[in-house]
This record gives sequence, structure tokens and C-alpha cells, in this order.
Amino acid sequence: MNWKSIISWKWIFIYFYFIEGQNLNAQINLNIQNSTHNSKCLSANNFFEFPKALQESSALVYHDGYFWTINDGGNAPILYALHHPFSDTAIFRKKKDIIAFQMTLPFNNEDWEALAFDSLYCYIGDFGNNMGTRQNLRIYRILLNDIFNQRITFVDTLQFEYENQTKFNARRLHSFDCESMIILKNEIILFTKNWNNLKTNLYRLDKHKSNQKAHLVETWNPDFFVTDACCFENQVYLCGYNHWGNQFIYKCNWKKGLTQKLNIKPAQIEGISVFKNKKTGELEMYLSTEKRKSQPAGIFKMNIKP
Repeated sequence: MNWKSIISWKWIFIYFYFIEGQNLNAQINLNIQNSTHNSKCLSANNFFEFPKALQESSALVYHDGYFWTINDGGNAPILYALHHPFSDTAIFRKKKDIIAFQMTLPFNNEDWEALAFDSLYCYIGDFGNNMGTRQNLRIYRILLNDIFNQRITFVDTLQFEYENQTKFNARRLHSFDCESMIILKNEIILFTKNWNNLKTNLYRLDKHKSNQKAHLVETWNPDFFVTDACCFENQVYLCGYNHWGNQFIYKCNWKKGLTQKLNIKPAQIEGISVFKNKKTGELEMYLSTEKRKSQPAGIFKMNIKP
């Protein structure tokens, strides 16, 4: 979704923020965590521009020594493994050399938006729902060994619906779009992209059930449209943008959250990965963006040192 297309809706958004958004929160009657804004912006240390094949990159996960990504809806159903672009040994003559390997998967990319991993599986979230009309939301699960062996022997499809969605008419302002998920033990946690109020609803799924309802557990208020999530050492990190094209991250310890603006030119941040560097022991954050007129698609290494 191009952030510029959202600007034409900004006055409708402002109007409905105080009507539809407040009514929704009253209906679900959940504990809503308000965010605190950090006045200090985060800046990027490095940027690597993606090749043409990754112009609509829509997720970012670091796992088993690779960055993993996908393109969103309408693109080929391909999973990409990327070399670390900022490692000490990284030498790329061409942009496409960042791709370590790729794999075409045997299922459709209606609107892939998220990736997650556990010790055995890779999960691909086909649950992009811009207009709130989809009734075929699903998460595909494939074996990690199959990916490295370049031969798919198993595909599991986890179909779900939101327990509190009753309307499926096309509309811009709703809270049933989703681009983010994380794996926590036996559960999948979804983070919605609420077009109506800049909040995110957290839904719980059993990662072993094929057909189920996504159970609403709570609502957070990052104050931007959430486009990806990751979890490291009991801290959840969300990324996204607002209707003005500004980019943000949100850090939450499940009790209190902090929103921080990114000091980068207008982009469309779609992926986030946070982990510790095994050599230095330092925490590192990486963000990926789709191509925009003001910003090529690529990956940022952020400066998160105090």
C-alpha cells in the first residue's frame, strides 16, 4: 500500500479516528496500552539497495545466518534468503549478489505480508487485507529442511478468521488488515494494521490448528500503521509509518511501550529484525523498505546505541 494514497484519506481518517475508532475500543473493552513518544529520532548507519527482484519486499527476519524476505501480493510466490549486507566478509559486485538462494513455493501469493520461524518451520502470512473483505486468511507452514534442500515435501495451511469481525464490505477505515506476526512457543501472535485508529490489535492463534478463530487478547497504541513485528529477549519491536509518510518503531515489554521516530527520508518500512551480534554481543536492528519515489527498496542498519 503506497503511503501517498493514504494522504487523500487523511481528513476522513481524522473524522473517524474519534468516532469509529472510539466505538471499536468500547466494544472490545480491552486494556489499551498507550505509548510514550521518545523525542530522540533513530538514524541509520548503513543502507544497502535491493535488486529489482525485491522492490516490494514485505518482511524481514534474520534466521540461521540469513536475512529472509518475501514480496507482497501480486508477486511471484518466492522466498528469498539474503546474505548479510554489512558483515565483514560481504562483497557484492552487483545488487543481486545479496541473494544467497531463492525458492519458488507451491502456493499462491494473494497478499503475503509476514514471515516467522521456529526451530522446525517457516511461516508465511498470507493475510494482507487492505479493504477488510477477505474471508480466506491463512498462514502457510513449510519445513526449514525442505527450504535448504530446495524440495518441498510438506505444506500445512493454517486458516483463520477474526473472532470479532462480522462485516466484510469493502472499506478503507477498519481494523482487520494485518502485516505482522511473531511465534511464541505454541502460539502465533498477530498484530493488526488498524486503518481506523493507528492502534494494533493482538490476536492469538494456536500454531498447530488448521482451522480456527483468532482470539483478541489486547490492544496497543503505537500511533502508526504497523507493518512488521519481531520479538527478542521478551521485547516486542514493531515498525511502520503514519498517514504523513513518517517512519517509526515501537518497543514494548508487554507492559509499557515506547514509540520512536526514524530519521530517514519518506519511505515505506515493511520489515524489522532485532538480534545480538554473535561477535560483539551488541544489539542490532535492521529495517527493510519497499521502493518509493523518495527511497529505493533496501535494508537499513539502524544506530540504536545510547
